Amino acid sequence: MSENTLWRFVPAEADAFHAEQDELHEANKPSQVTMNNEDEPLTDAIEQCRKIVERKQCAVVGGKMMDMQTASVIVQIYDKLGEPKQDAFASQPIERMSNLAWKMVARLSN
Repeated sequence: MSENTLWRFVPAEADAFHAEQDELHEANKPSQVTMNNEDEPLTDAIEQCRKIVERKQCAVVGGKMMDMQTASVIVQIYDKLGEPKQDAFASQPIERMSNLAWKMVARLSN
């Protein structure tokens, strides 16, 4: 086989390699958190955070990537609040909830 013949097989192998990499990438993509394996995503951010903590995984909440530690802090702060404050806290955007929760943690740790 000549050198030119060998190079003809490389693009096909490269395409197969890239297709396999694309499949792996899609399989490892974070997905919307769903309750009870339903197809509909959860609408309540607090419940999404509870599922993240329960599954011990990160997920997309409100269009932002949420890690397990931040979700745990949000849930713990929410559970400690009284009923009227829970409603006010849960009505905030997820970025604001995260910032408020970490500020409360910082105040308690000092």
